[in-house]
Amino acid sequence: AHGMPAQPALIIASRTRDFELPASLEQHQQRLIILTTEQASTKRVEALREAGIPVSVTSGSGHVPARDLVNAAASLGCRKVYLQSGPVVLGDMLRSGLLARLYLTISAQLIGGNAFHSLVTGDTLGLHGALQMESLHLLAGDEGIPAQLFGAFSCRGAHKAPS
Repeated sequence: AHGMPAQPALIIASRTRDFELPASLEQHQQRLIILTTEQASTKRVEALREAGIPVSVTSGSGHVPARDLVNAAASLGCRKVYLQSGPVVLGDMLRSGLLARLYLTISAQLIGGNAFHSLVTGDTLGLHGALQMESLHLLAGDEGIPAQLFGAFSCRGAHKAPS
């Protein structure tokens, strides 16, 4: 459709490359580039390269730099990039002036836990993080004051107060 491939090219940026690739990549014949840092296991990087997957080890010490993500996308012929990331990469994209538009999806589930950079720390929340949106309001901004979304959520995992 519109001269584009059925499946988009995929760039995976990971500081350590500590995850398994989904089988759907091969099933859908998606073009793939892996960006990682010097913290990644040399064995993992070499195994990917032997499998024919392009891997680029970036200069980033703590994360893959935003500029490297954009350059990798350009090397694939991409004119637009849709990025799903955590707070570090998002912050780098913003500070580098590389983010033109932000689509913010708010999931009514707090995940928390030590494996996530989220609103809460500690153990994974499970049902205690499940939220039910009750209302969502747009507080219009003014010159120099950004607009805000104000959401009210009830906690599904909350204990009911004794009667």
